[in-house]
Amino acid sequence: MIPEGDMSGLLAQAQAMQERLFTAQQELADARVEGTAGGDLVTATVSGAGELVALVIKPEAIDPEDTETLADLILAAVRDANTQAQALAASKLGPLTGGMGGGMYEGPVQDLIDELGRLPGIGPKSAQRLAFHILAADADDVLRLANTLKLVKDTVKFCETCFNVAEDTQCRICRDPRRDQATICVVEESKDVVAVERTREFRGRYHVLGGAISPIDGIGPADLKIRELCLRLADGTVTEVILATDPNLEGEATATYLSRLLLPMGVRVSRLASGLPVGGDLEYADEVTLGRAFEGRRFVEAS
Repeated sequence: MIPEGDMSGLLAQAQAMQERLFTAQQELADARVEGTAGGDLVTATVSGAGELVALVIKPEAIDPEDTETLADLILAAVRDANTQAQALAASKLGPLTGGMGGGMYEGPVQDLIDELGRLPGIGPKSAQRLAFHILAADADDVLRLANTLKLVKDTVKFCETCFNVAEDTQCRICRDPRRDQATICVVEESKDVVAVERTREFRGRYHVLGGAISPIDGIGPADLKIRELCLRLADGTVTEVILATDPNLEGEATATYLSRLLLPMGVRVSRLASGLPVGGDLEYADEVTLGRAFEGRRFVEAS
């Protein structure tokens, strides 16, 4: 446990640090940097916080017969802008997070906060809160957490067939001979496999892409397990591919890209239906959801 006097001093330092961080983050949000690609054919403007605020594409960069090149140029420009934004953020935030001289805490405490802050969805305040929770916790609890993290890294792998999480070279689904080998459900992340399995409606196999196409985040088709998916279809065993990517902008872009890629290979490609949730009210449905519900309506057969 941390003595009460020491804790008060640390919390006072944290408050002052948070105020300086807030000011620096506001300055970053207002800052603008540009990235270019293809000799300025595509220019991406992002804020110092990494948010894409503008995208300019010159007419000569647009070729309806070669959309892949345009996509690559957009990705390159966004990556260039993000690199500059990260450098700007490092120059402004670095002095605030580097130790007692210019940061908050010394030694292992600051190291712990920095490492926790690298986790997705964890900002500076959350990282500090988690760090102090760990400092105040019993040694046995912290040791158990550390051992669990090490065990996960030592034993958990990714299936060499579908790229789902596994404890062996193949996950339990790929090892199961009862699963239908003719149907593959394509999802973005391993957690999506769990969601589909809970329905007990699908008895085929899976393919985990490892994300979705997102030019804003610099993620293109080459960053996903798309090539590996095509290799799984090469022997003709698979007859249907179900695209179960998320129903958002990135998921729809990924599904569209995959459908154009896979249809010429002679497999049936289907997309999960989307529409009104069970138990929901019609008046609260947004226009896109309601439109999808009309498109996916089914005829009622006489019983």
